[in-house]
Amino acid sequence: MRRVNILFAIISVFVFLSTIACGGTGQEQNSIQGQNTNEGKQLVIYSGRQEPLILPIITAFEKKTGIKVTLKAGSSQELANLLLEEKEKTQADVYVSTDASLLEKLAQAKMFTPITAQDLSTIQAEYRSGEALWTGVSGRARVLIINTDLVSQAEKPASIYSIVDPKWKGKVAMANFTNESVITHISALRVFHNDQFASGFLDGIRNNGVKLLSGHTAVRQAVAKGEFSIGFVNHYYGHLQQKESKNIEIIYPDQKDSEDGAFVNISGVGILKSSKNATAAQAFVSYLLSGEAQKQFAELNYEFPLQASIRSSNTKNLGEFKKMNVGLHRVAKELDGTIQIIKGKGL
Repeated sequence: MRRVNILFAIISVFVFLSTIACGGTGQEQNSIQGQNTNEGKQLVIYSGRQEPLILPIITAFEKKTGIKVTLKAGSSQELANLLLEEKEKTQADVYVSTDASLLEKLAQAKMFTPITAQDLSTIQAEYRSGEALWTGVSGRARVLIINTDLVSQAEKPASIYSIVDPKWKGKVAMANFTNESVITHISALRVFHNDQFASGFLDGIRNNGVKLLSGHTAVRQAVAKGEFSIGFVNHYYGHLQQKESKNIEIIYPDQKDSEDGAFVNISGVGILKSSKNATAAQAFVSYLLSGEAQKQFAELNYEFPLQASIRSSNTKNLGEFKKMNVGLHRVAKELDGTIQIIKGKGL
């Protein structure tokens, strides 16, 4: 019996020493292996895109890579403010925005790490950060939509400045001035013209009874119902409404040689410097810039591909209309000043 006890003790010591040599207990080893297996296989995305417009892209990315995505959707402005509040404690790995100005604001706050995607160079320099801290992934133009039951071809407006024409008083709707696309468009007018010009346009919007609604979806639906004759939206909302009703026409404004052209903004992405899943985050951005995703943005969402080699078959493409010749980088830096001007107008 004594010999059995001694033998058992020797075996126990051997097992204990072997465990130490392997770096922990079997349970601990399994846990570590699990961590290694899951490393880079999960991703938290804060997205200012509406879920129906981003989920198909995320689903395709998950299937292609096996990376699990947790999506937190909301307004681009609210999520940007949340990131500035959370700072390095945020759980977010990636921020998707509907606006270049908010991406630039977070870049200036040193929230982003450089993007390393090979396809980054295929995006025109005007649509991405010079330091590779953010990049556009799709484009959108500011356009007018009309209800063709209410507006004849002879009287249809050709300029965004038509919305302040007394002829259309009370007959125009647009997203309110908390909407990032609207704010950045006003910034573009400040840069392209001057502050006085932009201020006068804001006064015209207020004085002409332009109705400010909760967002572009509300605008397109209200115009289709005949509540308003004209809507001022991002172009793809016009296409989305055309899928639902036959009485909507999209007008790319200010197309004459002497006119401004349509302002083009981007939907874009940045990678949080504090990301715990940096490899997966870089993979997601690479996917957004791939030909596959660029085609999805074009075919599913009616947006402009930013890769010149990818063309949309169901909307205009960049280069097929006159766009406002204004530097998006400069415009993006004017966000806070524009917000102050808007607040000063009580809008």
